[in-house]
Order: sequence, then C-alpha cells, then structure tokens
Amino acid sequence: MHSLTSLFSGQELDTFEKVEKEVEALQSRIFQLQLYRHTLSPTYQFPPEVLARVFSHVQDVDQPTSRQWIVVTHVSQYWRAAALSSPTLWTEIAVDRLDAVRAWLKRS
Repeated sequence: MHSLTSLFSGQELDTFEKVEKEVEALQSRIFQLQLYRHTLSPTYQFPPEVLARVFSHVQDVDQPTSRQWIVVTHVSQYWRAAALSSPTLWTEIAVDRLDAVRAWLKRS
C-alpha cells in the first residue's frame, strides 16, 4: 500500500487533505443535524419519568428471563438515557450471564 505522499505531489496532497477535512466537518454537521431532527420527534416530548414508566410496563409484559424489553434502549439516545437513569428497571437480575449481572447491579 502506498502512502498518500507517494501518490500525490505536494500541492495535490495539500488539496486532498483540505478536502478530507471539509468532508469530516460536513459529516460532523450532518450528525449534529440528525440528532437535532430526532429531538423534534414527538417521542422526545415525553419526560424521562414517563418513558421509564412505559418501559416498566413493557418489562412486565416480557418474559422474566428474556430481557427483550431492553430493545427500547436502542431506539434513541434519549430513550436510552431515560431507561438507564431509572434504577427500578434494573432491579430484577437474570443470572444466566455474568456480564449482564454486572451491568444490572451497576444500574440498579
């Protein structure tokens, strides 16, 4: 594999690096706008306490050892923060996986 310095002349390398930095800046801006767009969603209007209560009901419907309800923590950063900040969601520990037990104890 060739290094960039061997593929480009000095001026071409400078131009390439400038374009690369601009692409990175634009990607960062797109990510920020996507996060902002998510905050406009109606699901962001629910206070974390309400979401935690909903998650608790989802947890009650789930099989005790299943932990399928945890998928709600993968919906958005806001939902994840709401779930992780609610210790009552982490009080029932299924001991089939030691790593899960450690996470549950930390969150409870």
